[in-house]
Amino acid sequence: MNNKITLNEDTLEQEAQKNLDVSDDLVVDNDGDIEIALDEALEAALYAQEVGAKDFPNVLFTGKAGTGKTSRITAWAKRNNINLLKKQASSLDDSDIGGALAANLEKNVAIKLTTDDFKSLDNPRSVLFLDELNRGARTVRGTLLTLIQDHVIPDNSQKEGVRFL
Repeated sequence: MNNKITLNEDTLEQEAQKNLDVSDDLVVDNDGDIEIALDEALEAALYAQEVGAKDFPNVLFTGKAGTGKTSRITAWAKRNNINLLKKQASSLDDSDIGGALAANLEKNVAIKLTTDDFKSLDNPRSVLFLDELNRGARTVRGTLLTLIQDHVIPDNSQKEGVRFL
């Protein structure tokens, strides 16, 4: 039995398929599969980190509200000593991700002030958990999908102008 549901015309799963090239084997439907998928992603991430790669796995969970996805992910992180940075997409705006705009009066230009919200991901064994991505504003979802795909956010404090996550 397939437990996938359609949220609306522009579902998160459709966006993920278009923008993230998500394969069907990453879709999880059964109890226990959430933890198995997270364990496998953690193992792959630790290996990538060990060999100096910068391509870390993303995991997408879809399902009905109130089924325990968030609580299971939080419990998994605690059990595995993971620094879990949880971001609620529905409450984010563009400045939460890319920094707020400010005036540089000396140069008469607008600049972005860097956000420190993601610095805790510099700690070993850190995971970014984007909860309720489908409920975020369209502009935020676009920025978050870029973050998911490229693993970077704008950061003026970094030489390259981006922070790798």
